[in-house]
Amino acid sequence: MKKESPIIILGAGLTGLFAAQELKKKGIPSLLIEKGRSVGGRMATRRIQGGRADHGAQFFTARSDVMKSLVDSWMEEGTVNEWTKGFHQMDLGGQVHLEADGYPRYVGSSGMNTLTKSLVDENDILLNHRAVHLDYQKQQWQLEVINEQDSVTETIQAAGIISTIPIPQVLTWMNLELLESDIKIELANITYDPCICLMVTLRNDSRIPPKGGI
Repeated sequence: MKKESPIIILGAGLTGLFAAQELKKKGIPSLLIEKGRSVGGRMATRRIQGGRADHGAQFFTARSDVMKSLVDSWMEEGTVNEWTKGFHQMDLGGQVHLEADGYPRYVGSSGMNTLTKSLVDENDILLNHRAVHLDYQKQQWQLEVINEQDSVTETIQAAGIISTIPIPQVLTWMNLELLESDIKIELANITYDPCICLMVTLRNDSRIPPKGGI
């Protein structure tokens, strides 16, 4: 089955959702493709045993005037709160003290994915759809995706593509002949450091100082 969209946005994290919102303001329709069951990307929150864990980005900051203005509007809407202006550090002697640097860290009001869920338009997104091939033919981008729920393959045509997902993922299913050799080499050299995220529930109260960062 084939579909058409003026612009395809790969990845429904904060960047992808914001790109879709900006295009919509300019009257340009777009279609978000997200392989996960929900939006958010690294703005990920999981509910466990009556609590919640942000297991991607723990917070975000706002340094530019544009971002600060956006954060102010999100705080007025109630989707974002200021968390802290610094974190507690433990020295070699085991003593814990606050290192406040003055930069506000912001979090979603009910988990990090609160913000991304507030930005999504359910009519302009395909969840549980995994990209498997990207090509450019007859002056159109051709994106092949698999619906993870029923394993049905679809082809979506678009005039433009915006990718917000990790470059190594894209290079595994994109037609690399579309790229100039120097760009191909540059993209192939991009790597990401892995990290481990541990989500636990405690039997007793935590000894981590307020507001929770150490």
